[in-house]
Amino acid sequence: MSTHVSGTNPKPHRKPWQAAVLSLLLPGLGQIHNGELTKGIVFFCLLWAVVIVGLVIGMELSLPPFNVAIPVLTVLSVYLCIAVDAIRVARLQGDAFARKSYNRWYFYLMVWLACVFVAQPALNRIMRHVVMQAFRVSSGAMEGTLLIGDHILVNRFLYRSTDPKQFDIIIFQHPWDEDLDFIKRVVALPGDQVDVRDQQVYVNGEALGQEWYLNQTAPLGHDNFGPVVVPRAGDTAEIRQDQNLYLNGERVPIPLGVFFPSKHGQAMDGFQVFYGPLFPPGTTLRQPIGPRVVENDYYLTLGDNRGNSRDSRFWGFVADPQILGLAKRIYWSWDQKTGRVRWERIGQSVNSP
Repeated sequence: MSTHVSGTNPKPHRKPWQAAVLSLLLPGLGQIHNGELTKGIVFFCLLWAVVIVGLVIGMELSLPPFNVAIPVLTVLSVYLCIAVDAIRVARLQGDAFARKSYNRWYFYLMVWLACVFVAQPALNRIMRHVVMQAFRVSSGAMEGTLLIGDHILVNRFLYRSTDPKQFDIIIFQHPWDEDLDFIKRVVALPGDQVDVRDQQVYVNGEALGQEWYLNQTAPLGHDNFGPVVVPRAGDTAEIRQDQNLYLNGERVPIPLGVFFPSKHGQAMDGFQVFYGPLFPPGTTLRQPIGPRVVENDYYLTLGDNRGNSRDSRFWGFVADPQILGLAKRIYWSWDQKTGRVRWERIGQSVNSP
């Protein structure tokens, strides 16, 4: 006579495939499924730390293409190791597993939602605004150095402790449209005088000479520009009765011509585009005003594809608060015309001569 006992619940146990799936959905979630809450949190944080360190190494290390390949492979390895650990522990536990209060499907779902929609976006935001940010080059204005389809890493931290230098390639908000991000080369610093004549750039009266970064296969353009004086923080700006602009008591020349700094904006004169931001809105040279202290440093930027670049010659100076960071490294490059990856560009420095 056999005895059958009904109504008994089988002992809970962990299935390795469930731990694997949860780990792939969110690193650390497989450990939580195995009753190892602390380990799951530690592994999630560990992966993010590896990602951050890998990005910094990829951005700063000049060893292409290993400066991109090594961080990517390291992150993938850590990701897989976390999943393997969850599978291994699930197998070892077997029927000895003691269910914790949080071993419920709805708890896993809440953790996944909190990480995917709260924690990870917050970490991404901190990374983009404090450490580094990724950008894609979508125009040919920097050809000679950057190509359409180049994806670059930008150092967002550097300019918190130092100022941009001449020839730095920077990312910045467009002076007339903060929703647009531009990438150009710094040619003149605060306080410099700039003049472009016969395809040659003069800064403080001296020619830049052989500009190694220019796109040598394209015409540089024959339009003359300037002279202009780049404002700097602490300068005094005023408009006197003679309807001229003065910086620190010296008369400043105003670029002639009509400008359209905003794509859909109205025509503006040289004073409005280049020096208008130093004064209250609506100020013209017909109204004496000042002296006023300039609040920000400004920079003059040009594209390396000089004959096909809308840059400071069209929309004026770039104010220091508008600068987002220094372009550092190409981490991916896709040629849309040929439909192929430009492997030779991956890992290359952006700012090296």
